Amino acid sequence: MARGVRAAEPAASATVGLRGEEPQQRYLAFVASDPDGLYGLFADCTPGEGYGGLGRYAEADVPTPGTWPSFAAYLTAVADPLHDGRGFGTDTDVPGVLHQSLHWDDPRSPSEKAWEPFRG
Repeated sequence: MARGVRAAEPAASATVGLRGEEPQQRYLAFVASDPDGLYGLFADCTPGEGYGGLGRYAEADVPTPGTWPSFAAYLTAVADPLHDGRGFGTDTDVPGVLHQSLHWDDPRSPSEKAWEPFRG
């Protein structure tokens, strides 16, 4: 550093990590279960006990964290019904294919005629 020149002090607003400025909850949406993105899943990125867990969000509703404790638990919850061709828990919607995408629907009355049951 040149003689007589002082390094600039960082501005207070540039300081990272001030608790008063951090969001209390940090949710990252990563799955939309409808075309408009109003319903889906999110990852909890809030430091602490729930970090890494997955939850659900819905339009005009409070997000529900903790539906699955981890992404691995979510993948297991999806893989088992997908493999068995059944719904989640008591849900009657089963996996199928619609427009070359995975789409869960009621096989007795699919929402679109192009829907076909998944044959894994």
